[in-house]
Amino acid sequence: MAELVNNMTVCENGYAFLNDSDGTIIYHPRMDITAMTEHPQVPSGLISNEKFIHYNFEGVEKQAVWLPLDNGMRLNLTVPVNEINAGWYDWSFKIILILIALSVGLIVLTKVLIGRITDS
Repeated sequence: MAELVNNMTVCENGYAFLNDSDGTIIYHPRMDITAMTEHPQVPSGLISNEKFIHYNFEGVEKQAVWLPLDNGMRLNLTVPVNEINAGWYDWSFKIILILIALSVGLIVLTKVLIGRITDS
């Protein structure tokens, strides 16, 4: 099961991990749980009944979603918020540039047409 979870990736820095119903992390691809004397708990908020969770972990703002498994554990998928927002930030920037270019083009076209009308 750990291999399946380890192969789940979301965006560049997103990953999946497993926790039990009490919030104890069972498997995490970036932690060696077996070498720890005490199993870590999931960040506060991930134990709630909300399916989409916004939380901060090690100074990084993250968004997560969890799915219940038949054995009572939860499969969590988490991604840094800046990676989620990167796509629409990029599209917004491109749209703004296109709108500016179209506005400049429209202004130039309007001046040319007004110049022809007034010269006539």
